[in-house]
Amino acid sequence: MISIFNTIFAFLLFLIVFTVQIIWINGFVTIDDLCLFYLPAMVVVLTALIFSYTALLGVFLGNLICTYLTLNSLQFYSLVTLSAVPALSGAIAIFICSHTNKNIREFLGSAPSGSEIDALDIFYFCAVYSIVHSLILFLYGGFGQGASIEVIINQTCGILFGNLSGSFIGFIGLNLVYTFVNRALIRHS
Repeated sequence: MISIFNTIFAFLLFLIVFTVQIIWINGFVTIDDLCLFYLPAMVVVLTALIFSYTALLGVFLGNLICTYLTLNSLQFYSLVTLSAVPALSGAIAIFICSHTNKNIREFLGSAPSGSEIDALDIFYFCAVYSIVHSLILFLYGGFGQGASIEVIINQTCGILFGNLSGSFIGFIGLNLVYTFVNRALIRHS
């Protein structure tokens, strides 16, 4: 039952953040049609760190709907394949980080023992996710599309930067909101 909640929560959060990204953010922080802050990457990283693998189905379904609505001219196979990239990247990032970082491994464990992760651990997870996501998109979209290698490398680096900045800056924003709300609650009690 909890994994269904995790999937639904990740799905709804992805839809909301993607909508915010498309409506308000893409208009003023893009260079050559690449977004400098891709906030849906924060949703993937956040739900992967909190709910582990169980949230990635919701990320896939949310991305499938968002990709269909924004790129509805794609064929079904391309749509599903492109939509699976964030969830696959999140799963690979969970696997890599849980085997290479002790704090993340303990935090993602089945029975967390009060372990905490700090900003460097979150940045590490965001970086691994961004690199994996960029590499998968490079391998998927880079070959057979007829684009020059310079364009492909520029797009891959832009996606890497957008994912890394969007996911980590999203965490910084969430931390600031948490701190503000926590201080406001302490002052009123």
